Amino acid sequence: MIPVIRTIKCLSLAILSPLLVMAGSKTDTATLTATSNTLYNAGNANYVLVDAVKDGILHEGEGYNFSYNEGMMLFNHRPLHEPLKTRYEMKFKDFLTANKYGDKYQTNRVSGSLRVSSLLKEDTKRHEVTTKSNDYLQHIVAELAKDGLADTAKALRLVWNNRGVYVNKKQLVGDAAKKYNALFEAGAGFVPRKIDDGVIYRRGEKE
Repeated sequence: MIPVIRTIKCLSLAILSPLLVMAGSKTDTATLTATSNTLYNAGNANYVLVDAVKDGILHEGEGYNFSYNEGMMLFNHRPLHEPLKTRYEMKFKDFLTANKYGDKYQTNRVSGSLRVSSLLKEDTKRHEVTTKSNDYLQHIVAELAKDGLADTAKALRLVWNNRGVYVNKKQLVGDAAKKYNALFEAGAGFVPRKIDDGVIYRRGEKE
């Protein structure tokens, strides 16, 4: 299967809006626990970000980076210490299994400001790309090679977001941009609305 990094999106849950009682600039622990449980049960991967706020790993109002790659979970580019590491990674693995995400699931979520309330307005399941649904990426890579835009024998990095398609950091323009935007839209099944909503594909690239 081709590894894919998808930015996580999240589901609007009106039922939680009244629960978001704020104590100063921070959401209280009971509300965070209830929010996390509801997101988890709804199949919304942002539950893990709420857990991280509750446990003091991330902080509301601050920028953050969260990534998960085949069992390894990083917050702000750093692994968790035990016992949190095992607890978080086992819970996320169970979440992926319950929601039928692929074994090689990857995600990378970056934001300039973390707000628990904003996590309720986005949908993780509607836009998520899994290893079972990314055969279209093989077709895109083959087309890039055929068009002379990529060398399949070398490391490759594809980025598709609301600004366009990038091949090894070079943005496609003109007819190529139209062609590959259309291929990504047809394959992924959505149109990215912002820069951190899209698909990142890496092959043979050092982390």
